[in-house]
Amino acid sequence: MPIFMGKHVCSCANGHTGFSPDSVEPHHAPDLALEPVHLEIEIELFIPERKAKLKVTHTLLARDAGASRIALNGVGFQDLKVKGAEFSYDGQTIDLTLKPLKRGDEKKVTLTYLVDEPASGILFSSPDEDYPEAGFWAVTDHETERARHWLATIDHPSVRPTLEFKITAPEDVYALANGLKVGEKSLKGGRKETHWKLDIRCPAYLTCFAVGRFTRASDGEFEGRELAYFAPDYHTEENLIRSFGRTGKIMAWMSKKFDFDFPFPKYYQFAAPGIGGAMENISLVSWDELFVLDEVFAKEFTWLVDQINVHEMAHSYFGDIVVCRDFSQVWLKESWATYTESLWLEDQYGADEAHYDFYRNAQAYFSEADGAYKRPLVTRNFESSWDMFDRHLYPGGACRLHTLRKELGDKAFFRGVKAYLKKFAGHTVETEDFRRCLEAESGRTLTRFFDQWMYNPNYLSLKVEYSWDKDKGEGRLEVNQTQEGQAFAFDLDVLVVVDGKPTTHTFRVTKSKEHCSFSAKSEPTQVHINPQGNVLMKLEFDPGETLLRAGLDSDLLLARIHAAKTLATKPTKANVDAVWKRYAKEKFWGAKQELLEALADFGTQHAEGLFTQAVKDESDPMVLQSLFSSARKYKNQDIKDAISERLSKGDLPYLAARAAWITLGKYRDEAPLVEIADAARKEGFGGVEQWGAIEALGETREALAAEILMERTRRGATSARNRAMAATTLGRLGAFLDKRAQAQIVEHLEALLRDPETKVGSGAVQGLVELKARGSVAKMRTFLKRLPAQDAVSLGRVVEKVHAPEDQKVLALEKELEELRKSYRGLEDRLAKLEPTKSES
Repeated sequence: MPIFMGKHVCSCANGHTGFSPDSVEPHHAPDLALEPVHLEIEIELFIPERKAKLKVTHTLLARDAGASRIALNGVGFQDLKVKGAEFSYDGQTIDLTLKPLKRGDEKKVTLTYLVDEPASGILFSSPDEDYPEAGFWAVTDHETERARHWLATIDHPSVRPTLEFKITAPEDVYALANGLKVGEKSLKGGRKETHWKLDIRCPAYLTCFAVGRFTRASDGEFEGRELAYFAPDYHTEENLIRSFGRTGKIMAWMSKKFDFDFPFPKYYQFAAPGIGGAMENISLVSWDELFVLDEVFAKEFTWLVDQINVHEMAHSYFGDIVVCRDFSQVWLKESWATYTESLWLEDQYGADEAHYDFYRNAQAYFSEADGAYKRPLVTRNFESSWDMFDRHLYPGGACRLHTLRKELGDKAFFRGVKAYLKKFAGHTVETEDFRRCLEAESGRTLTRFFDQWMYNPNYLSLKVEYSWDKDKGEGRLEVNQTQEGQAFAFDLDVLVVVDGKPTTHTFRVTKSKEHCSFSAKSEPTQVHINPQGNVLMKLEFDPGETLLRAGLDSDLLLARIHAAKTLATKPTKANVDAVWKRYAKEKFWGAKQELLEALADFGTQHAEGLFTQAVKDESDPMVLQSLFSSARKYKNQDIKDAISERLSKGDLPYLAARAAWITLGKYRDEAPLVEIADAARKEGFGGVEQWGAIEALGETREALAAEILMERTRRGATSARNRAMAATTLGRLGAFLDKRAQAQIVEHLEALLRDPETKVGSGAVQGLVELKARGSVAKMRTFLKRLPAQDAVSLGRVVEKVHAPEDQKVLALEKELEELRKSYRGLEDRLAKLEPTKSES
């Protein structure tokens, strides 16, 4: 599951902030009496000026007799002219009126206009005084409804014209777009026109171009489809191949897995700053340049980059060739793409990798469902389409697909999936289309399953009690469904080990409370519930310490994790030693992460000593980031010194170093402020380690850190992403400083609201919210008007939190606790000075 820095990376840059109330009007697909069936885009780019001139020609097909009106999205266009229709334009919507057409008639309408520094949709970059080394490029980034900021179109997935691009740009750039290149010609003034054509229907959010001075890495072809990767020219071919060089292998696996030839004529991928994640544009996938790997970054990040690669390619099937009819149905693309990651791991690396992916998906989904809101996977009630792109959709939906697969069995499930892809290729779909294909191939009625898993806002939560009846030779289970609402119907697997032999008993559960039993020749030495993750559930199950310690040695990963997590709530020396022993011999990186987290959760002095040893000795790059993050649960000099020493060697991979700096920052006034500040001034590869040092400055709660953070927000000081992080961190830090410092920080953050990079302004909004700067609300609301609607809705919810009084109470308590800590440390210092030395006694 590609969750990185708390966000899902296969999506837009702005994080998810909430979900709309039920009172919001439901959303539906637009009427298409006049349907755009072909789109010709002639665009001339002026990259340093961040402008583009466009001539856009729509071929409209009358689906009904008398059709004469159509509304196109188009935000902030200048000098708009229309040929072939009368029009009106309010800055958001272009209403076209044609002479009534006969059913089946086609009509061309041409629009010309200028876009000047669009709020979204196109990202521009060129060198300037503050960033003389910046790349030279213009690229698109559309999900969910951003194309409208430069392209006159119906910005909705149900509208899917075929495409032609004619791109005019400087002669020394690559000009890439969807489909196949059909020509290129030189023009006067050192410019050229590049012509691309896509004969497959394509919605606006998947329409894409990338124009710039790029490094190109060619990677051969797969069954006649060219594979190539692009990034700004300061990147190397070697790093591009290191990042994306498994693409051909993934494509071969996927086309075989789904019994469906790859549906598009090429597969290009490009990376650029500001994308914020990755996006499945047809035949031209976009990535944030954060995912371009050097040799060091590859040690800990290749796994995630490959997962994202699988995810975006899966959209070629789920989302691109089979298209969701509207945003209420987006699980049919995003949940499927996320689940395809698990299928890849299962087929390439085995059960542990797949089970761990399921576990992490489930935990990510539960964190949102328990901590923020619960919603059905399929719903029309949302304020912004971007609201749908949350952890319910990605990991939650993937877990539901896995549960569905296990309900049907592999043969019936994959028969149904293949039939669905073949039947609906080139068409739009809804959830019921998928259900009916599965029913046809399995003979099962799945309405109850879909009602409880897809249309129900709740998830399955189980509390299971276990006992052994020695006289009857019988194990007994009391199964209680503790979720709100209706009871789920599902198969519950119970694995028991008797005399060293595992046996799985399966019980059909349909009621809120049920009793199940099994017979055995002797008392089991291990008992595990849902040990292979066949059903998405939150499980509370404590069979006792003896069985739990034995469970640490299970062959099944989820059983080992459950045992460790449950033992961590029972902080005895025997339990600590058992978890440590398992960690010492564990081979799988995911299990090591969870065992170390359990060791941190024990919270005892004995566990602390063992954890400190792990901080000193652990060398697996896939484990280090999690290890240093878990170290925040202990604060002792030995751990601090061990982390500092490892950082001083300079050989930690970047994410591990990022986590290490943040952990050191949490030592507050004992944190190595000079070293943290030095790290915050060095951007380094990808800016990842710097990112951590910037966050660490905020964790120190030291007034001097505010000056350093202010400097890091300066244009030219570092990347826009890290400037935004510095702005947010500055506000977080300011909440613990005196009123004079807070006033200075508020003034600084308010100035950043006017920064040309809206990413930085958004970071400043987050910082002002952290400060509860009520006096800045009007300025923040003014800033929101610069953003595309979906971002304004999301960030607007954050702004409204400024008025939450309970947050002020929490902040006051944290300040009081911090003052008590400082007083206690001061008392310790005074006592130390009064204590006689050995020579004096």
